[in-house]
Amino acid sequence: MDECKSSGDANFSHCVCCGFSDAELGEFDLVARAADGEFISLTRLNCDDESEKLGLWMSPSGQSKKMINSLRLAAVNWAAKLCIDRSSQAEVWTALNTTISRKVMYPLLALTLTEKECTTIMAPAIRVALPKAGISSSISSIVRHAPTQSLGLAVPNLYTAMGTARTSLLIEHCWQQTPTGKLLQISIENHVLDVGLFGYIWDNTRFASYSQWCSRHSWLYSVCSFNNEKKITCHPSCATTSQASAR
Repeated sequence: MDECKSSGDANFSHCVCCGFSDAELGEFDLVARAADGEFISLTRLNCDDESEKLGLWMSPSGQSKKMINSLRLAAVNWAAKLCIDRSSQAEVWTALNTTISRKVMYPLLALTLTEKECTTIMAPAIRVALPKAGISSSISSIVRHAPTQSLGLAVPNLYTAMGTARTSLLIEHCWQQTPTGKLLQISIENHVLDVGLFGYIWDNTRFASYSQWCSRHSWLYSVCSFNNEKKITCHPSCATTSQASAR
């Protein structure tokens, strides 16, 4: 068994062991150099431990329980305040679409929530706001989230908003070749290798077959899954694999 070694440059030190538990690793200090030159100790977390960054609870493993609980708590608190408020129906309707909806939409680009999780987050706010706005709280979700052009109420749908926003971000950053776009290009190429198919991965007719064996623990997989579900087609440029010709 290899020994636990300290590795790093002048700005960062870390343990290069792989696959060992905290007990096996023993005690060591993980440090980083701050802007003023002082070294600070970093907290060691397991891959499933979520930590807050810029208002988002995230973890390397993709665990999102704290993020979901945080967003739902915001909806519950908003609904509780609305219950004792004397706002008019028009004011309640405006508040639903411009305050709590926008608050819970803020972190969606970075998340990979399911439709059920999105519904759970917004349920407390919708359950209280609709009657206050003069609308039945039991109205069909199809009518509730449908656009006004289709005679719907256009109440924001978190799941749809998350999926379309991620696709829009993917196209925009890849086209503009931003630093984020370059990271996405690397992620796309890794996904292409993981899929193992020839040609483009954006063909929705192929998603059902390659999704059975490729890794589902990625932001890009969630984008492809949503686009396949909603029949959205996009073609960001990316490297592809091709079959080697016989010699």
